[in-house]
Amino acid sequence: MNICLKNQRILVTGASRGIGRAIAKQLSESGAEVIIHYNIHKSEADKLKSELQNSCFTESCDLSDASQVTGFIPRLVQKYGPLSALVNNAGISPGVAVVGPYQINSGQLSYYYLSGTSMASPHVAGIVALMAQKKPTLTAAEAETKLQSAAIPMAEGANAAGSGFITANAALNGL
Repeated sequence: MNICLKNQRILVTGASRGIGRAIAKQLSESGAEVIIHYNIHKSEADKLKSELQNSCFTESCDLSDASQVTGFIPRLVQKYGPLSALVNNAGISPGVAVVGPYQINSGQLSYYYLSGTSMASPHVAGIVALMAQKKPTLTAAEAETKLQSAAIPMAEGANAAGSGFITANAALNGL
């Protein structure tokens, strides 16, 4: 891949092994500064850090523990500066029916359902990262309130989890 990511700071969750590791390597080779997230595989994360050619950092967070997740992105922004992107690669999925990220009928609010919160998590996590970049003092409670208030309600009786459809523009508006 031949793209220039110079001056881009990118967080890759689950980057210590597997696909996340490969993504982090490619991003670094393309010029990005990579934040290598890991949960329990510190030695693999440290090994990857030694292999990357550009500036990089390792950060631990158990993404299944709400107390660790709360404020994680804002802490990274405070410590390293604004994030350019988030690659939400970590595999956390308790499995409930959620609205999929793709429209069935273009221009209409008609989405299909997929299994696993991993279908919505990358979208929501990416929006929260953008919110934290725009407002570094953003708290978890503020982010949750803003996401819920900006969501377009789902049809009554819809078999889905969450507060509705959310877009980055709606969540960022007014921060």
